[in-house]
Amino acid sequence: MDLYATPEDTVHLGWLNETVTTDGPVATVHVDVTRTDPQGGHTTELHWQAVRDRLGEQGAPEPVIDAVHERVTAATGAAGELGRHLVVDVDRPDEPLLDLLVEQRPTQDEATFGAVPSLTPLLRALDSAVPYLLVEADHSGADVTVVDFLGRTVRTDDVEGGHDVLHKVRGGAWSHRRMQQRVEDSFERNADAVVERVRRLAEAHAPDVVLLTGDPHACGLVRDALDSGPLGERLRWLRAGGRADGVDRDALEAEVAEALREVRLARMADVVARFEAARGQDRLAAAGLAGVVGAVQRAAVDTLLVDADALGEAVLATDATQPTLVGTTEQEVSDLGGEQPLTAPALDVLVRACVAQDASLELVDGVSGVLDGGVGALLRFDVRPATPTAGD
Repeated sequence: MDLYATPEDTVHLGWLNETVTTDGPVATVHVDVTRTDPQGGHTTELHWQAVRDRLGEQGAPEPVIDAVHERVTAATGAAGELGRHLVVDVDRPDEPLLDLLVEQRPTQDEATFGAVPSLTPLLRALDSAVPYLLVEADHSGADVTVVDFLGRTVRTDDVEGGHDVLHKVRGGAWSHRRMQQRVEDSFERNADAVVERVRRLAEAHAPDVVLLTGDPHACGLVRDALDSGPLGERLRWLRAGGRADGVDRDALEAEVAEALREVRLARMADVVARFEAARGQDRLAAAGLAGVVGAVQRAAVDTLLVDADALGEAVLATDATQPTLVGTTEQEVSDLGGEQPLTAPALDVLVRACVAQDASLELVDGVSGVLDGGVGALLRFDVRPATPTAGD
């Protein structure tokens, strides 16, 4: 996957499938490539040296290390806080399986070489991002900004309604009332143009939330039209922002950030609530490592819930070339048909298996008391043995 590539599906993990189904060992790198000043290149080299040392210590061959070096130190054409996430196959070092630039620096540089890629730092960065539309409206139209799941602005549309009778006049004469009606008609027609564009962009980009700001009356017209459709539940009205001169962009950015944080928290709370409800009914949920391993073995995991801190340094077994073969021991993996069993961090093993099974992931760090041993799963189907009926 090329730099800045966007997967077709940002909810399930299937778009990462190529990174976990390759036969050869891979180098997985998550590195801070932030450049905020003229010395940024030197800083990147320092980050790279630490990454190189770790790859070398784990036995990565020189062609792989060289390929990673070329990517990590290459100019990105972007500024600000950035993280680069790479997965490089030993057999095709010049064709990375994954090369993504995310507008958020990783908490620390990480580099591994082996059969099981360590994808969690990337997924953690993506978990904190929310795809959205920002609609800044006035009576002539709107500026619509599309931000993807990597936090990148991928499109900005200037929507002009084309109806320019926009100023009401005072007075009570018949001609004045007619003019006022024409103005109101222009307002509504221009709002219709904005609504149509927002609907098309939402269909194309599937935002988690639509943020609306600007002239209150114009926003009201747009909101009324969107409220009755499928976007109604995803619509939020912001106080800051708009198309007028002198708008406080810092205030708008702060309000956008807070709205996105609330969306992330609501998403996590919804998943946790569904997990607790399913577990309370003793169906469609698996708790703890043993329960989740059993669900993975049956390809039953719909959503993996992980508290990485609570999971800690737990390990699981898997097969070097068959990511869906997971067990608590290497012998169990062999019994399941694995030919190259190995042990790796439990989180990496489970994420790898869920990628191969196109499950989704929800990081619920800090939600105490919810997950047994730091891991649980919502299931696609009930994995309990069928209860025998009379006469069986």
